[in-house]
Amino acid sequence: MPADKVILYAVTSSNIHSIGYDPQAQELHIQFTSGSYYIYRDVSLETYEAFRAAKSVGKYFMQNIRNIYEGVKS
Repeated sequence: MPADKVILYAVTSSNIHSIGYDPQAQELHIQFTSGSYYIYRDVSLETYEAFRAAKSVGKYFMQNIRNIYEGVKS
């Protein structure tokens, strides 16, 4: 699924604007408030769902995604 086909959901965060997920490619898509767009590969659906449901999306990102998964600027 091309990046433009992934549905992004707005989240409440000072650094992250919205997130989305491509289940076929297991890719997490993140649009940051700065305008940067990153795709993180090999992210499980469970991780995405936990990320989306986290009380602090930014904290979850820092602890469970940022330095764990490969992120590619798109």
